[in-house]
Amino acid sequence: MTGATRRQLLGGLAASALAGPAPGFPAARFDRLVVIDGLGAPDDPDAKPGQFSLSPRAARQIRESGLTAVNVTASHVGNEPDSWERTVDAIATYGRLAAANPDLLLIARTAADIEAAKRSGRLALILGTQDTSM
Repeated sequence: MTGATRRQLLGGLAASALAGPAPGFPAARFDRLVVIDGLGAPDDPDAKPGQFSLSPRAARQIRESGLTAVNVTASHVGNEPDSWERTVDAIATYGRLAAANPDLLLIARTAADIEAAKRSGRLALILGTQDTSM
């Protein structure tokens, strides 16, 4: 028996998150679920450098994803001497992104924030870290 590679598994998980509820799954039931992507980030294929307002296409994709929250890596990945400063910059960038799109995004600091995102139809950004030093 051969198993799926990590890449295939992650690709399938990403695709399933973007697909929304499965056909035949009652929308009313899905609307009550809290769905959290364990590692991702909102993406805007139409973004321009320095622009924080998400495009209509990105907004539509976020809303159609069915996600309640996503854990985003807000730290610089790697153990470099300037990791702390780069992490602070990344946290500020996510803050600017959420501030520029208050109808779509919020920074989750508590479980109540994730619940508020669900109620309001927004995506909660859970700021996470990776690696061993900052």
